[in-house]
Amino acid sequence: MPSLNLRKARYDKRGRLTHRAQYYIYDGRQILHVPEWGIDLRGLGEGDAEAAQAALRAYIARQHQEALERPSRRTRGRPAAEMPLEDVISHYMTETVTRFNVDAEAEPAKARNAARQRKVLLDRMEWLLDYWTGKVVDDVDKGTCSEFTAMHSASTARRCLEDLRAAINLAEADRLLAKGGEHVFHIPPPSPPRYGFFTRSQFARLVWAAYRAKGTYTHSDKRSSGDKVGVTKETGRRPRRHLARFMLMAVYTGTRTDRIEQASFYPEPGRPWIDVEGGIFYRSWDGERVPDNKRADPVRIPVRLLSHLRRWKRNGARYVVEYQGRPVGTASAFFRLLRETLSEEERKAQRLNRHACKHTAATWLMQSGQPIGEIAGFLSTDERTIVRHYGHHHPDYQSGISEAFSSGAGRIQSRRDATGRAAQRQTAATSAAVAAEVRQAVRDLMEIAEAPVAAFSVLDSTPDDGLAALREAVKRSARSGEWSDVLGNVA
Repeated sequence: MPSLNLRKARYDKRGRLTHRAQYYIYDGRQILHVPEWGIDLRGLGEGDAEAAQAALRAYIARQHQEALERPSRRTRGRPAAEMPLEDVISHYMTETVTRFNVDAEAEPAKARNAARQRKVLLDRMEWLLDYWTGKVVDDVDKGTCSEFTAMHSASTARRCLEDLRAAINLAEADRLLAKGGEHVFHIPPPSPPRYGFFTRSQFARLVWAAYRAKGTYTHSDKRSSGDKVGVTKETGRRPRRHLARFMLMAVYTGTRTDRIEQASFYPEPGRPWIDVEGGIFYRSWDGERVPDNKRADPVRIPVRLLSHLRRWKRNGARYVVEYQGRPVGTASAFFRLLRETLSEEERKAQRLNRHACKHTAATWLMQSGQPIGEIAGFLSTDERTIVRHYGHHHPDYQSGISEAFSSGAGRIQSRRDATGRAAQRQTAATSAAVAAEVRQAVRDLMEIAEAPVAAFSVLDSTPDDGLAALREAVKRSARSGEWSDVLGNVA
C-alpha cells in the first residue's frame, strides 16, 4: 500500500540549510513526480501536508483505475456440471502425448520405448472416450465408474480411471474447469502384487533350453522336389541364445527388462552400457531422467556373469540381447520358451514371466543371507520394499521368535533370566576393543575440558576394569573444573 513520508530538512555543521524538507510517496520506491498521471510532489515541504495528502489520494485512485482497466490473466473455467468429459480427455491427451516426442536419430532406443508408451496411452484414451463421450464431469460417480469397470479388466479399468482423474485435475490447473463439482471417483483396488520367482532348477532348464535350441528348416515345394517337400531338418543356427543372455543378465543383476534389451557393450546415446573392463553395468545413460520408483543406479557385475559378458563382446556382440547383429525384444520368444520348457502347473503356481527374473534375483540374494541394505543398493530398490516383499526369504527372518519357542516359550521368565542365556554385554573390563574405545573417549573429553597434564597420566595408568569409574570422575571434574578427584588416583 502506498504511503506518504516526509524527508526532514538537513543542515551542515554551521547550521546552514543544505536540503529542504520534502514529502514523497513510497510504493516500493520513492516517488516525487508521475507526469503521465499529473502527480507532482516536488517542492512540497512541512507546510504543505494537505497538498501532499491530496497527491497521495490521486496516486492511489489512479493506481486502482489502472488495475481495473488492466485485463485479468485469470480466466474462469466452466462448471463441472457443464464441462464435457471428451473436452477434458482431449486436453489431457494433447498435453501428455508430447512427453513421448523423442529424436529417433539421436536416441533410437529411447524413441522405440517412447513409441510403445505413446501407443499404450492412446489406447487408454480411446477406451475412455468410447464410454465417457456425451457425459459431463459431474457424471463421474460410483455408478458410472462401476459401469466402466465392468467393460474392462480390473487393472485396465483402474489405470484408465486414474488417467481420467489426472485429466480432471489438469483441466482445473489449466483453468479450463472450475474447481469444485460433485464428481466422485470409485476406482477398483490394485491387483495383488505378483512375486513369483524361478528355482535354480527351473532357471537352469530355461537357460540350457535357450542356449541349445537349434534352428529348423522345412523344405517347400518351391525350392525342393520329391521326397524332401515338407521335411523339416535342423540347421546350425542358434535362434534362442539371445534369451539365454537375457536371463543370465536379468537374474545376475536384478535389472528391469527394457534396460537389458537396450544395453550395449559400447557407450551409445540413449542406451545403458556395460563396461566389461571395469566390471560396471551403467543401467542409465548420461542425461536420463530416471523416476524415483524406477531407479537404475550403476551396479558391479558379479564375477561369474562378467566372464560371460567379456566372451560375448570378444566374439563380436555389440548388444547384450541381439539377433543377427541387431538389438531385439524378448517378449514373445520368452513366452514360447517358458511354455515349452516348464509345465503349466509350474507357470501358474509360481506366476512366472519375464519380470520374475528380477524377483528371482531379490529372492536368491535374500536366501543367501547377505545384508539387506547391500541387497537394496544392488537392486536399486528401497530397503523397506525389500523387507516388505522379500524379507521372509532371509535366514534371519523372525529368527528370534523361533529361538523363543525353542528355549521355553510359555514359561514366565524375568528379564534377568532371559538375558542371562544370551551373550553377555561386552564392557571395557571384558573386551580389549571396548576398553580402547572408552579410553579414547575419556581422552577426548579431557582434551575438550582442558584437563591438567597429570590427569592424562592417570588415564594411561588406569587398568581396563577401572575405566568406567574414571570416566564418571572425569565427567564430574569437567563440569566443576575441579580435578582433585581424578588426580587423587595417581599411584
